[in-house]
Amino acid sequence: MEETLYQHLHKLSGTNSENAIEEILGILWETRKTGLSTQQKSHLQSLLSLPSVEQVDPSGGLYILDHAY
Repeated sequence: MEETLYQHLHKLSGTNSENAIEEILGILWETRKTGLSTQQKSHLQSLLSLPSVEQVDPSGGLYILDHAY
């Protein structure tokens, strides 16, 4: 898990505020066992300024808290 986390920290550089980072981490924590809904993925894509929603998908690698606990 630690290695996976470090591989995706660069994606946080697209955020423009501390509040956005807090919101992102909150969403990921709350959905760590259930996964992200389509709306949540789209919202995270927007917050992170990612070019595609696929980069938010677990197979795309952002779902860093998947079954961490």
